[in-house]
Amino acid sequence: MAGESTAPVLIADIRGAQIIERFYRQCGLETIGPGRIRTGAMSRFTSLEDLFDKLLTGEANSHQVVVSHGHAEHGLLIKFAQESAFTATGAVIALLSTLADAAAKGTLAADDARLKNAATMMGVKIATAQRLLDKLNKLRARKLIIHIRGCNIGANLTLLSAYKSAMGAAAITAPNVRMVYAGINPRKPPKGISMGDLVGDVKPKMPNTRRRFFPWPENSYVGPIIIDIRDIDGHTRFDTETFINDPALTPHWATKLNGEWKQAPKAANSTSFVLPVLWDNNESTWHAPLEEGYRRKLVMV
Repeated sequence: MAGESTAPVLIADIRGAQIIERFYRQCGLETIGPGRIRTGAMSRFTSLEDLFDKLLTGEANSHQVVVSHGHAEHGLLIKFAQESAFTATGAVIALLSTLADAAAKGTLAADDARLKNAATMMGVKIATAQRLLDKLNKLRARKLIIHIRGCNIGANLTLLSAYKSAMGAAAITAPNVRMVYAGINPRKPPKGISMGDLVGDVKPKMPNTRRRFFPWPENSYVGPIIIDIRDIDGHTRFDTETFINDPALTPHWATKLNGEWKQAPKAANSTSFVLPVLWDNNESTWHAPLEEGYRRKLVMV
């Protein structure tokens, strides 16, 4: 595991933020490619400016995990500032990078047409745009290693590189496919149906469902688990259905699939856990954090 320090986790104030917080609270590990880092304190951000503020509190050259809705063309989907109604930050990030360069050199006048254009595109006042540029230049001195976790952010390497340049990051990683923090709530198979049936002739009832069967490799009393994940809307909404012979043994699978899960058997909520999942629309399966397929879908610039 990389290093001994912990990486702060910055989570957009979005629907489902609680389940994301539960994952980092009870697992505390983030896959970043061939290795994993340990995560630490969590906080929420409400806008791009708020994200900059949170990142500025981090130590120089440190790892930072950022969780937000994302899009291959529109980038991080968060408001630019509290006064803004626009969320497609990817449409302006390259321009902000260029303007930050000019501001750092002292060549950006307050009446510069490019600054006015950027403010208009972000739906903010010129003073707010100038404030964002100032924070970007301060952020660049930090040389952070930023791990963005949101759908398809890494599918557009040009856009991902623009975020890296704007924030002066030493590196940025992100998934190039859809990502979800799936709530896993195992139950026993329906009456008259065995786990074997579920991997045989009994197929998922709902369309757009991908079923995976995980055997317990040590052939112990824990037994296998079957996890169905269903795509609801083609973007952020997923549903799950999970089967296990003895739901009381769920914490063993939480640890097996995540690498760590801080919850003892029979404790409160011990029959459920959270599993980060990467979902490629062009595949028939999905990928969990310790799998090679998961690691291959994380890109770095």
